[in-house]
Amino acid sequence: MPNPENRDSVYLYRIQGYCERILQYLELLQYEYQIFLGKQYMVDAIGMNLFQIGELAGRLSEPFRQATCDRMLWQRMKSMRNMFAHNYAHADLETIWNTAVENIPPLLVFCREQLAADPLMQEIQSSCQSPEEIDL
Repeated sequence: MPNPENRDSVYLYRIQGYCERILQYLELLQYEYQIFLGKQYMVDAIGMNLFQIGELAGRLSEPFRQATCDRMLWQRMKSMRNMFAHNYAHADLETIWNTAVENIPPLLVFCREQLAADPLMQEIQSSCQSPEEIDL
């Protein structure tokens, strides 16, 4: 089990996985907004992964969020999670799409950079341990 100092890295590892899933879905959609609109299961899949990212962003330590707020908009991620949790039926599909297309690629790069600097996470990633298998 990671010690408290490693929790942020575990959360980033999980966020990275959700980012990778979203990008896979976008590839299946050929990055076409109109196809996205016609496939409710893709709206749900991308939305659920954005929800999970927002949930995990809220679990990152305050010192980590403060130290990285110039690169990542953690509060906006958390706000999107809240929108999904409390008002999903009225979610703006264009906002979901734009978030997936514009914000997920840089978030994935950020996670990879942060995790590359963490020896414990390099070990976990090389063991092919899935993010969900890591106990916190």
